[in-house]
Amino acid sequence: MRSLFILIAIAFIPASVLPKDDQELGYFPINEGSVWEYSKGSDSLGKEIQFVVRCTKVTKEKEYLAAEMEETMFGLDFGKSTIRISEKEIIGVKDFAKTEVKTTLWKKGAKQGDTWEDIITLKGIIKEGKDVIIRAKTTVGGMEEVTVPAGKFQARTLITTVGEYDPKSQKEGKTTESKCWLVEGVGMVRTEPVMSKEEKAKGAKPQITELKKYTPGK
Repeated sequence: MRSLFILIAIAFIPASVLPKDDQELGYFPINEGSVWEYSKGSDSLGKEIQFVVRCTKVTKEKEYLAAEMEETMFGLDFGKSTIRISEKEIIGVKDFAKTEVKTTLWKKGAKQGDTWEDIITLKGIIKEGKDVIIRAKTTVGGMEEVTVPAGKFQARTLITTVGEYDPKSQKEGKTTESKCWLVEGVGMVRTEPVMSKEEKAKGAKPQITELKKYTPGK
């Protein structure tokens, strides 16, 4: 389940492609050629896990702008995603297994304490004879100071809870929670899973993603 959250968290929220009076819709100054270089900790051999995202193209569609993103890990292709920016919200789109996963990344006018949720059916991932359904619920947090390899920032926080969900009974299975830090003019600078008491007791270590370098496009 944490891998699904990471998929959601690394989807980017553009800003500079928006009208000037809609800057609140995004914390990421995306232009074609913008590059974000991240560290995701180390692998079992102690080698740093390098994750890089590039904005390769920004186009105007019917009711939104579309920013195409290319992702690599260790220099190898890790997939692609698209960000759709409208006047009301920003949506991230990425293929996961056999499903086109759409998640709400930001809503116009969002403030601390606001929440939104997405219901995602993972087609082809079967459990008990049915497609798995996931609910991702995001809450807007406050501003925090955060220090990462790229520098020290004042960041907006988002908390996302992800878990299996039954729409009929409205019951939710075991959930996982993660937190990300967004900086206006830079983008996502850090993501970190919130460890449960059980995970902490077992000595589990969270996989933290931190920004090492941001290079704006032209």
